[in-house]
Amino acid sequence: MSADKLEKLKQKQAKLEKQLAMAREDFSASQRKIETRKKILIGALFLHEARNNPEAKRLLVTRLDQFLVKLPDRNVFGLPVKKGRVS
Repeated sequence: MSADKLEKLKQKQAKLEKQLAMAREDFSASQRKIETRKKILIGALFLHEARNNPEAKRLLVTRLDQFLVKLPDRNVFGLPVKKGRVS
């Protein structure tokens, strides 16, 4: 195999590797968008239920209180600071 042909194949390989990396990035970005959309829709469902059903609201607040540990996240929902937590 000639040095010229070898160089052209190396260039082609580099180009294909770059295309593959870009395709992976695009796929990851689209997966993150889908995941974000799911979270928004699930949140909308729970908010709707909480507005229309006092028991659902009580359960949601209880679960948020158990789940959320960071102070900024707790503040969004008006949850009190947990003892021993200063996040």
